[in-house]
Amino acid sequence: MLIENKNGKQGTPAMDLIVLGIGILFFDLSLAYVKACDVI
Repeated sequence: MLIENKNGKQGTPAMDLIVLGIGILFFDLSLAYVKACDVI
């Protein structure tokens, strides 16, 4: 993604998983927020 090693193909899969996890977390939080606002 943003961080690339000099080898090119060999990246940082751990960083990709962390970024992906954070994205999914924010997506779930936004859905929960929308559902909470619909209840009100």
